[in-house]
Amino acid sequence: MKPGQDMFSGAVVEGEEFRNYTHEERMEKADKICVMARSSPFDKLLMVQCLKQKGQVVAVTGDGTNDAPALKEADIGLSMGIQGTEVAKESSDIVILDDNFASVATVLRWGRCVYNNIQKFIQFQLTVNVAALVINFVAAVSAGEVPLTAVQLLWVNLIMDTLGALALATEQPTKELMDRAPVGRTEPLITNIMWRNLLAQALYQIAVLLTLQFKGESIFGVAEKINQANLTELVKEKNLKQLRQLGGVAGIASAIKTDIEGGICGGVQDIARRQEAFGSNTYKKPPTKSFFHFVVEAFKDLTIAILLACAALSLGFGIKEHGLKEGWYDGGSIFVAVFLVIAVSAVSNYRQNRQFDKLSRVSNNIQIDVVRQGRRQQVSIFELVVGDVVCLNIGDQIPADGLFVDGHSLQIDESSMTGESDHVEVNHDQNPFLFSGTKVADGYGRMLVTSVGMNTTWGEMMSHISRDTSEQTPLQARLNKLTSSIGKVGLAVAFLVLAVLLIRVLHWQHAR
Repeated sequence: MKPGQDMFSGAVVEGEEFRNYTHEERMEKADKICVMARSSPFDKLLMVQCLKQKGQVVAVTGDGTNDAPALKEADIGLSMGIQGTEVAKESSDIVILDDNFASVATVLRWGRCVYNNIQKFIQFQLTVNVAALVINFVAAVSAGEVPLTAVQLLWVNLIMDTLGALALATEQPTKELMDRAPVGRTEPLITNIMWRNLLAQALYQIAVLLTLQFKGESIFGVAEKINQANLTELVKEKNLKQLRQLGGVAGIASAIKTDIEGGICGGVQDIARRQEAFGSNTYKKPPTKSFFHFVVEAFKDLTIAILLACAALSLGFGIKEHGLKEGWYDGGSIFVAVFLVIAVSAVSNYRQNRQFDKLSRVSNNIQIDVVRQGRRQQVSIFELVVGDVVCLNIGDQIPADGLFVDGHSLQIDESSMTGESDHVEVNHDQNPFLFSGTKVADGYGRMLVTSVGMNTTWGEMMSHISRDTSEQTPLQARLNKLTSSIGKVGLAVAFLVLAVLLIRVLHWQHAR
């Protein structure tokens, strides 16, 4: 909704209706919809994608597994810390610990404060660096030397600016922040007011420092088969017609060589063959990143590569001109500063990654009752295979996708998948389909496993959640663009200064 918009003036649709729209219709109506009822996880995901394509900055709140894809896709995902599922928390950017929607306002205020502090930091950094670049350029043209060396500029940016940036970045949010209009996706990071302040401060510093550069001495007086795809599609689409064509549950069991009454009759080799053919009951997770990974990532930064090259050149020329005892100072100082930045960045990113791994680590090694070789036994959920006959009781979590074999008054809670609180009755005639991740709400029964792990509906959702998206947020994109522009300007000025100094040297040699 837009600011000031009447919440009762928006459209109310069902998820199926929104899903059946054409792409053009969805794009036209996405930001006019106030309520979308009975929506599936992928309906929510589709809504978020449409809003983002229209240039909106999208925030999503949710607490269930069915909200996870939308939370992952949104620019900012907010999950509930008490009632929220672990999947929702892992997919979100922010966890609301007290499950209070009023806390969203606090999140918003702090978000605006962070954005405001970033702008202050940028203004501070640009002012100092613009002044330094201009002073070095003017001095190189007029006097043939630069007052600020590479080592001095590096330490100014890494030490002095860091302390100033910390002071600016830790400012607390004010109430006035909530009176401001929200920042659009395409609005510039550096505003006109920031340009005015930047130029005024930079001109002031340039005037004072150039005066000191040229007149400072005088002023201060200083000197100078049925294959897995078929089974997955059958259950996912709830295709009763195809199930009957295949002979029902008994036909599926015969096709995958399972006795409905006695379960899997083979031994260890049969289990291994089924795992090879149909997959194991495990889910892919993003690999844990090592500290070395973050160090390597830091070295990939173009600025770091340039600084290391400059340090090597400075070290080589210094040793050649002044000897090893005194010539290593400048180059060594640059190396120390660069490796300090790399170490701090790698340690910070590694600790953040490890903290998230500890937070999301959950024990999933559940024991499942199955029928194998004609007798009931317990196996680890990870050892479950296609063809297993699983015994279900009240409170059990469905460990894989499958088909209802037999039972009494079996009702399933599918709220984690669909968001609907009503229990679903499972029977042979109308709904024999069971899905991984749901729970037994009432009754008891047995099921024939048809899909495990990443081939289940749950696994499909997990694959979407765990994918590593490289999409940047609007703020990251603008910061990267700004950094690139600053780097190009800095390199241009540096090459210009080098050209001026080379011309002066050649002129001096010619005069001699």
